[in-house]
Amino acid sequence: MYSRMAEKIGWENMDNGNYILNGPYLMDPTASRTTISWEMEGPEELRLLYNEDGQNEVQALVKYEREPGCKEYPQGCYLYTAVLHDLKASTRYAYQIYNGSVLLEEAEFR
Repeated sequence: MYSRMAEKIGWENMDNGNYILNGPYLMDPTASRTTISWEMEGPEELRLLYNEDGQNEVQALVKYEREPGCKEYPQGCYLYTAVLHDLKASTRYAYQIYNGSVLLEEAEFR
């Protein structure tokens, strides 16, 4: 897992906790919106960009909140969420999550 992530974002970003621990997951879908959520070790100012079939790129507002500690992460971690609005049924969407210029994750959904 860590070597795959390091190949994607670079080892220098693994050292500072600049990677996704869990997720991203599509949550709470409706006919016209969905929420993307993921967890990271620390608070970061992230961007989530999404587009419809490779066109009309939109930036979603990314929010985060501190989660309490657990067995795996005794210091706790941060839950990030971004709500994607105005989605159309049966349409392919792609999204990318960035920390500055570093691409942390990219995926597609329909």
